[in-house]
Amino acid sequence: MGEDATFNYRKDVWQYYYYSNSWVQRADFQSSPRKNAIAFVLDDVAYVGTGYDGLFKDDFYAYAAILALDEKALQFSSTAFPNPTQDESSISLGDFSAQDFELSIFSITGADVTEQVAVQNMGVKIHLNLQNLKPGTYLYRLKNKENQSFSKGKITRVS
Repeated sequence: MGEDATFNYRKDVWQYYYYSNSWVQRADFQSSPRKNAIAFVLDDVAYVGTGYDGLFKDDFYAYAAILALDEKALQFSSTAFPNPTQDESSISLGDFSAQDFELSIFSITGADVTEQVAVQNMGVKIHLNLQNLKPGTYLYRLKNKENQSFSKGKITRVS
């Protein structure tokens, strides 16, 4: 959000990742573009509001992670590393073989983007080439051959 060099108000929202020193664009602000807004985070919920768009604003909006994958059938945890990443990541499966699972990847809006990711099974890990994905947060789901949710996780691609 803010004001650009041509004095137009902006409504884009960005998240900063301290450890990778990088920014990822999030969904645009749902109200009018503006400058001088404030933002803070409490319990993993970002709050954005107030500011000026020609009129002084007194509104507030909450950004919460509402997209999730069903966890009741999870039988083990998997880990994506490095995370956040620029182009490549791997999912560690512990003692399980990558050939036993079907991988699905979803954007934060819920769109299935699995076809945009090059996947290579490497024993007990799955290697992912994420170059075709835009920077952002993605959710992955692993299912076993009986089509049951087995594990899930999150991968963040930075530019």
